[in-house]
Amino acid sequence: MKVRRVIAGGAAATLAVSGVLALNTSASAHTLEAEINDARADLVGNVDTNMLEAMTEHFDISVNEAYDRLALESVATTLEADLASEAGFAGLWIAENGEDIIVASTSGVSVTASEITSVDAKYSLAELESATAEFASVSVDPLDYGVYGWYVDVVNNSVVLEAATTDGAKEFASLAGVDSSAVVIDTAVEAPDTFYVAGGILQGTNTSSCSVGFAVLRGNTKGFVTAGHCGRVGAQVTRGNPAPGIYRNSVFPGADAAFVEVASNKTLYPLVRTSSSWTQVNNATEAPIGASICRSGITTGWRCGSIQAKNQTVSYPQGQVRGLTRTSACAEPGDSGGSFISGSSAQGVTSGGSGNCRTGGTTFYQPILPMLNSWNLTLVTRTIN
Repeated sequence: MKVRRVIAGGAAATLAVSGVLALNTSASAHTLEAEINDARADLVGNVDTNMLEAMTEHFDISVNEAYDRLALESVATTLEADLASEAGFAGLWIAENGEDIIVASTSGVSVTASEITSVDAKYSLAELESATAEFASVSVDPLDYGVYGWYVDVVNNSVVLEAATTDGAKEFASLAGVDSSAVVIDTAVEAPDTFYVAGGILQGTNTSSCSVGFAVLRGNTKGFVTAGHCGRVGAQVTRGNPAPGIYRNSVFPGADAAFVEVASNKTLYPLVRTSSSWTQVNNATEAPIGASICRSGITTGWRCGSIQAKNQTVSYPQGQVRGLTRTSACAEPGDSGGSFISGSSAQGVTSGGSGNCRTGGTTFYQPILPMLNSWNLTLVTRTIN
């Protein structure tokens, strides 16, 4: 990929996008810098101190720099939504330094705003996602070829096949008929697995121990979302603060999502447990690739990282799970089902991964929006007695 950076001078910086990409009014040329400043003004004093503390520790930045990063992430979320349906769009992400938004296109993007870096890409995002669909359509078990999963790497404009061996991955790719020039094979990975066996619990059935994701409502019915592998439909929650409860919806494999109903006398809080306190949940706005993110679980507590990729397919021993989000935040057994949150926006529930919190690892989460939409659930953003 060819990177082209154009820095604007002065306060009159503008964003102009040529070729197939065009920005609408919400992220137009003369408002980008103003939108970032406005987003920052809205955030100051309104971000939970525990989230700010986590960001300053994980990214080694000041509180002011944390606000700058969150403001940029907020604007990037809007910008990505504006561009996602445009032909030639090849992805958007936030740079590791948290100071730049990067937009990729197969047609070239002319940038004159200091907050934007343009990237020339060979493949559009639609083309890369089409390749992953071909992998999903192969009528064999990927694990028979040592393939652990796949995802679109927008940063490197490729599809990544995670596998035990290069030969096995190549054979699997050939069965799918995917252009090999668009595929990167990664064998420096561990086989992923779900996280759910643990000694301590936050919510548990008689056979598994998991963590609570987020409090939700279905009409007047109280409950929470968690991972599907934590319990089948009808399973009873017999341990932890949410008990008694019952799994009303559960999908695993395919997805890794569940809704658990709790007693009507339970109080629902719009909060996520941090290392020493709680952080507020205000909405379920989806964060972009590169955004800061933290997760909470009963085993390893409060851990942070960044979003690395979306719509990943993972081949667990129990079967394939599609549509997961990949992160650099670590997790361990017992953390399954726990919260992933970016700023004050709920993102999803812990599914599985590889590695651990001593040596580092990769963790996947099931996005929350499909659960809310599919099961007619409402995220709790105020205390419900």
